[in-house]
Amino acid sequence: MRARILLIDDNEATRQPLGDLLRRRGYEVDEAGDGTSGLDKLRQRPETAVVVLDLQMPNGNGWWFRDQQLADPAIASVPVIVFSVAAKNDYVKYALRARDVLNKPASVDELFDAIRECCGPGEQVA
Repeated sequence: MRARILLIDDNEATRQPLGDLLRRRGYEVDEAGDGTSGLDKLRQRPETAVVVLDLQMPNGNGWWFRDQQLADPAIASVPVIVFSVAAKNDYVKYALRARDVLNKPASVDELFDAIRECCGPGEQVA
């Protein structure tokens, strides 16, 4: 079974190409353009292996999303990698109880390394 990743980012120019790359690397990927729809998708698929979360979004920013996620026992344990502009600091990691914090623009390899630490490598796709 392939690991499932939830990408939550309001910027389609970031979210869609990243989602495509992850699919090519063998992951199942769900995408959401804001925290509200991301929370709905995570609740529909609590088996998600990791959430890649932007912080600055309309309709439920990353801080709001993480508060809601941590308050819901069914999804609270799903790890989060914060992937956002000006987010790389210890306070963000501590305050959000994030697995990792990567500042945009991080290298794709840096993000994939953080994802692999959460859910292993993707499956080979033919």
